[in-house]
Amino acid sequence: SQLVTSYTTDEAGNFILDTLGERVVTSYQAFTNRDFDSQHNITNQMVLTYTEPGGLLLDVQEIRSIGFHSSGVAKKQIIATFADEAKQELLDVKIIENAKITSNGNVEESTVTRYGGMAPGVDTTGEITESDLEDAIDQQLIKTDQFDLRGNALHQTIERSYWESGAFVFGEAQDITNDPYSFHDRTDKSVIMNYADALMTDLVDKQEIFYELYDEYGNAVDQKIDTYVEDDTTGLLV
Repeated sequence: SQLVTSYTTDEAGNFILDTLGERVVTSYQAFTNRDFDSQHNITNQMVLTYTEPGGLLLDVQEIRSIGFHSSGVAKKQIIATFADEAKQELLDVKIIENAKITSNGNVEESTVTRYGGMAPGVDTTGEITESDLEDAIDQQLIKTDQFDLRGNALHQTIERSYWESGAFVFGEAQDITNDPYSFHDRTDKSVIMNYADALMTDLVDKQEIFYELYDEYGNAVDQKIDTYVEDDTTGLLV
């Protein structure tokens, strides 16, 4: 097993300290790596995430990775997330399928399908397959065509669908452009174009999101959102 403690630094690269002068922990994770393939890639893993050593358990993830690109990125993953260490309270299960992976590990196209349940009796320490998953919820098709040097998405589109009557039904599409990221992997601004059709011809609105302050965990605690819609007469965004 592995134990990983994460800390956050300020804009100057210095550790953030508490009132006692101790480094502020942003997360503490315990990894149990059960199985590997012949190339030493982890295929069966459990991750417990806490607020800090001895702190509150945030979630437990059982991760199964199937097939690996030469960059080391898994071509397919099944990730079951639980709220408790006994793994009795399932939050959701995701299947992540990475269709286009570059030589440096950037994923240009991926499909994320989310489920609400698993079949009774599944051994969560062993094999988990698609046939074990129940109650489909939604699906996202994510296409990214611009990355920064650290692999952050500068431009991507997302097509969202929801499950209804035995099939996925289109819900919305987005075109997202992010300003350059800081060394904390945080952007100051995102522009989101929301569309009512998959071809992105029927614009619903445009959102400009300004992230003015983040906390030590990377959450945006102060942001401004400007929303624009097309004028019925001129077709201009107002």
